[in-house]
Amino acid sequence: MASNRNDTGTEIEMVAIKKDLLGKSMKGDWDGVIDIYQKHPSAHKAKLTSNGDTALHIAVSDNKQEKVGRLMDIISCHHGEGKDQADEFKNKRGNTPLHLAASMGSATMCESIARSSFPLGLSFMTARNCKGETPLFLAALSGKKDALVSLHTLCQDKNLNGYDFCRRIDDHDDTTILHVAISIECFDMALDIIQLYPKLVHSINKQGLAPLHVLAGKPSAFKSRATKASYYKRSKKKGGETEDLENPQIRSSPRQDQHRGCLPDKQKRELASEVMNDLLERISSYELNQDGETDPNMIIGPKMVGDQKQKSPTDGSTSGLVSIARETPILIAAKNGITKMVEKILENFPEAVYDLDPSMKNIVLLSVEHKQCHVYELLLNKKKKKVIPDSVFWEVDKEGNTALHLAAKVANSNTWPVPGAAFQMNWEIKWFEHVQRSMPEWYPSLCNKKGKTPREVFTESHKDLVKQGQKWLTSISEQACPIATGLFVAVAFSTSSNDGFNVKDPKLQGVVRRSAFSYSLLVPAASFLSSVVAVFCFLWMICSSYSESSFRTGNTLRVFLLGLTAFYFSFIFTLESFSLGHFLTAIKELDTSNYLPSYMTLVVGYYTLALIIPMKFYIHMVRAIFGGPHTMNLVIPGFFPTKN
Repeated sequence: MASNRNDTGTEIEMVAIKKDLLGKSMKGDWDGVIDIYQKHPSAHKAKLTSNGDTALHIAVSDNKQEKVGRLMDIISCHHGEGKDQADEFKNKRGNTPLHLAASMGSATMCESIARSSFPLGLSFMTARNCKGETPLFLAALSGKKDALVSLHTLCQDKNLNGYDFCRRIDDHDDTTILHVAISIECFDMALDIIQLYPKLVHSINKQGLAPLHVLAGKPSAFKSRATKASYYKRSKKKGGETEDLENPQIRSSPRQDQHRGCLPDKQKRELASEVMNDLLERISSYELNQDGETDPNMIIGPKMVGDQKQKSPTDGSTSGLVSIARETPILIAAKNGITKMVEKILENFPEAVYDLDPSMKNIVLLSVEHKQCHVYELLLNKKKKKVIPDSVFWEVDKEGNTALHLAAKVANSNTWPVPGAAFQMNWEIKWFEHVQRSMPEWYPSLCNKKGKTPREVFTESHKDLVKQGQKWLTSISEQACPIATGLFVAVAFSTSSNDGFNVKDPKLQGVVRRSAFSYSLLVPAASFLSSVVAVFCFLWMICSSYSESSFRTGNTLRVFLLGLTAFYFSFIFTLESFSLGHFLTAIKELDTSNYLPSYMTLVVGYYTLALIIPMKFYIHMVRAIFGGPHTMNLVIPGFFPTKN
């Protein structure tokens, strides 16, 4: 009976402690919280929030570094030795205060918590949350470089093997800190992780992905926002620096715990290139062990048996057996257009050119299928230099599709950077013809396993795009035609007459030259003629029938461009005509000395807007018509016959 009363009294006391702790924590009265911790040794166990957070969790969340240190000193004095001591501090998600401090990036609070009494500090370092994540892993996942370096140092001080805490451990995932650093594009931290934990370069998670696979899936890290990276630009190490693998040092970085989204594009690309170079330098992918089998830690290429060079381009059969484990980094990089990585892998590991994905597609087929023109141009250049064999370009996938069959398929995942469905179709034709020019003359006649030629595949897969292109062209023409016929003609006609103006009028002397009157007659005429040309072009676009050949660089798109050009000039001449007519009318009634400066300011503003706003779209379309997927306008006479 006495024992039950004591338990009841303890529970009532703990409820009062929780209430007092919560109130003081929410009000920021941390001196009061410290006083409670000193008086009640079990206060650190009190769970104050619905998430199971203690007062120490709240102090860490509020970034009270000094208070966290004092609370840990009190806890260390009161806390006894035992196993799994950190479990008393976990919230419902399994996060200890050290997990929270690591995710916030506070190296000071990490040291305050982890440097407590030996058994308690050790239990914090080794504790995992419900997702199997250690504080070290959470620091990397949150992109907090300072916290990660601090926890690494603490591991060394406590004689702990840092590799034991570098993985997330659960039933579905065992990703490492190097995987997540690359995944969140925190490349400066990834470089430090490679130096501190070089074995992680060879780590493979349960999805079969190594860090290089993750990097190959980050095309944005290698390309600027404006243009694609040229494959002629190669990354170079600055100053020829070398690193000591036995005694790695933390590299200095201009970004200390800066949010990764604020990293400039140029610096981001440079760091990504450094990570790629470091990964490739540490990987020996095609070395075989003494039994003649591929090392399970090797991550560049899958296990391959037999001679893939003997593959037939007509039936897809091989003279040897090929076992595909997963997509290799070079295949992922080729699909994503990371030319720099493709080139670097081929330089270090020429055998990678024979890698195949589960669909039996090699690097050439994937670059063509995903419209990665820079990667394809790189491979063509290497073929011309005899670096890679011609047979690589003649491969077929398991469906019997050649590179030309894949080029004939519409771009779904990687559309061209041109406006509108009509120009998308135009670039699809240009890409198909460019790939055909790079193949032997007999190549277009090959059929896949469905018995279809590349030309038939192109026609079938682009039916919808032809309809979309027609709709896009006709909709613009239908909207622009009434404007050209109505507004422009009306304004030009209404301002074309200068009746009532006398060149010898004293008010106009010294203000308006005789040539201005002649110019005021020519501008409306130019506006009217431009409008007529635009109307005829747009009517031609509306009334024409459309097919694949209509979108080839020829009559249709050039007439459309001519119509837009006439429309644009008509707009400029209309504005000029209105300005002249208004000026000549108002100058007879107003004081020119006061009126002219304000009028010129207004006109200059209008002209600036009229020139700048549509110019970007117009230039984009001009480049789309006269350019191409690889900045070359190549056509094959007779393949897409144009109408005469």
